[in-house]
Amino acid sequence: MYLLNPLKNKSAAHHWDGHDTLCRLFSTGGMTKRKQEISSDTMGKPICLMCSNVFRRLKMDVPTPRDYDHAIHKGPDHA
Repeated sequence: MYLLNPLKNKSAAHHWDGHDTLCRLFSTGGMTKRKQEISSDTMGKPICLMCSNVFRRLKMDVPTPRDYDHAIHKGPDHA
């Protein structure tokens, strides 16, 4: 799934995990939330480079910064 602004010509499509974009732009306030739509395709827009890098790491089972954040917040006993 992708999160994108269909009305903005030069915007990118972001990989959407159901809660946030993989680049975390949505949760950190880097995009206007009310203008975004969830779509099953990119509508011809390029995919965000950072989202693509995280997606590639997830497919290759390489730890991402999110994995490290999760391990730090849960503590060493729950990693």
